[in-house]
Amino acid sequence: MTDPSDDTLPFAETNAPISVADLDSRIPELDVIEFLGKGGMGAVYRARQKRLDREVALKVLLPSSGSSDFHELFATEARAMAKLTHPNVVVVHDFGRVGDLDYLVMELIRGQTLKAMIQSGDASQTIAYSVTSQVCQALEYAHEEGVVHRDIKPENILVETRGRVRLADFGLARLLSQAESSKDERVVGTPGYIAPELFSNPAVADHRVDIYSTGAVLYELLTGKRYGEDAAPPSALGFPDPRMDDVVQHALEENPADRYQRAHELDEDVTTISRTEDSTVLIRKELSATPEEVFRAWTEKRAMEEFLAPSDTMKTDVSEVDATVGGRFCLTMNENAAYTARGEYCRVERPNTLSFTWAWDNADHEKNEGQITIQLRPSKTGAEVVFIHERLSSRESRDSHQEGWDGVFRRLERKLTADSGS
Repeated sequence: MTDPSDDTLPFAETNAPISVADLDSRIPELDVIEFLGKGGMGAVYRARQKRLDREVALKVLLPSSGSSDFHELFATEARAMAKLTHPNVVVVHDFGRVGDLDYLVMELIRGQTLKAMIQSGDASQTIAYSVTSQVCQALEYAHEEGVVHRDIKPENILVETRGRVRLADFGLARLLSQAESSKDERVVGTPGYIAPELFSNPAVADHRVDIYSTGAVLYELLTGKRYGEDAAPPSALGFPDPRMDDVVQHALEENPADRYQRAHELDEDVTTISRTEDSTVLIRKELSATPEEVFRAWTEKRAMEEFLAPSDTMKTDVSEVDATVGGRFCLTMNENAAYTARGEYCRVERPNTLSFTWAWDNADHEKNEGQITIQLRPSKTGAEVVFIHERLSSRESRDSHQEGWDGVFRRLERKLTADSGS
């Protein structure tokens, strides 16, 4: 959940429903520091886990909502979120119940909600593309894990200071297996973003409700207006790229069968439009090694240290690498100065696709957190490689990274050639 130290984050509620002192006494393993805000699902506080000396977000079920149904929904949120580990999902560290209070201990996110960005006028075209792509990546992962969010909206999309998006509050989520067999006829979701089938036949609604809601968020980002009946296409409301009209319409089809069927399909269409020459490094290579060998070179510590630097005069130290979804890496390139890059893995599909975030510790080197995708497939000579580094902040940064990655690939080619001859 979000840290309110950024004063651009508005909260409609200013009074804590449960005092900080009361919570602090009832949950002894936490130091409860301050009240952050309140929503339909519960109240959120900033706290510190004593044993780990780590700041966290504490989310507490509102006492006024303490019906058995609401407790059940809260338990569903905890279990659904606890099984998700992805760079674009807020992490649940722990959950429990003390007396009549259910609570979640969650990752504390530094940034603001997408709703706050929209209200302040900071949601640019670039942000619209980036947010949509990252939400889709989180949803693709969650859907593969059998989890449906059911309440995608700007309040539940958090944007960190360097641009990473975190999807929060699976409080209205249903495990996909439960959704398929449930006889529960309650409609859950938020008006303006809720898919039509949640009104007409909620018991059989599936992951495509999230695709509809993401389309509604995208429409609002592009037009500044909430989607509704007789809504005009984005281009009719001043959005400069008419190609987005079809993308939005496809996501917002009333019949789920006519919609995008997977979140990654929406992501691919948005990304195709959003990638520009000024913000993207694109490298295509034929390498004399198998896709498995190339994949291994990008995911194993020793191999990465042998080639992952732009020139032979630089030495690379990989201090951490865990090539699993949600796993992290950290590497430092040393020459006259040290440059540290770190990130988390978003997709790991051996040996065909590898995708991970990439951020420099020194924000002056590149202020945005970017994303790198490596696609591999067999070719007559070994492996065809498509390397994409996107979300770079300027043409100057793009040119600098292009030069650096060209150097990395020259070293990778030499390494693979040497390995094949040994």
